[in-house]
Amino acid sequence: MADADGPMNALVKTMETQKTDLTEVVVKARQGSPLAFEQLVERTENLLKKIAFPIVGEQRLADALQETYLLVFRNLHQLREPGAFIPWLSRMCLHVCYKLRPETPHQELKDVAVTVSDESDQVAARVTLNRALNRLERADRDLLILRELLDFSYQDLAYTLRLPVGTVKSKLSTARARLRERLNLSSE
Repeated sequence: MADADGPMNALVKTMETQKTDLTEVVVKARQGSPLAFEQLVERTENLLKKIAFPIVGEQRLADALQETYLLVFRNLHQLREPGAFIPWLSRMCLHVCYKLRPETPHQELKDVAVTVSDESDQVAARVTLNRALNRLERADRDLLILRELLDFSYQDLAYTLRLPVGTVKSKLSTARARLRERLNLSSE
């Protein structure tokens, strides 16, 4: 039984070490280290792309990232808890993205999942899912993207969206129900 726990314990330790390492980099960046800030950008760029691309698309992606990192640079001193950097950064990115893309009813999200090698049934399922997501309100889409696509924890969602954890769970349940409803409508 101890052997089965070994790899899992190693994975947990690795994840904790990575979070600790990022926290240390955040602290150094807050102290004004340009190298540490550069490391923050390198370590978080892919995450921000995953958040921004569905909202702003390829044309505005670079602008969204640049503006987000500029805000981070200017406001890093305001981050109270360095260990909460990722949710804080994600919240900033969401705000920037929605500022860059004027809100219009049912504005389509970009399809991040479709690739040339996809089977036709997978493509059809993703198109159906994207259409259903596009029919949701912005708040519901944000919750579903952060939780389901980016695998945010409830605590990270609560921090990012500035809501209590219980409210996040309730809103996420409602968003999922609305998505299911849209999927039923889109299949008719």
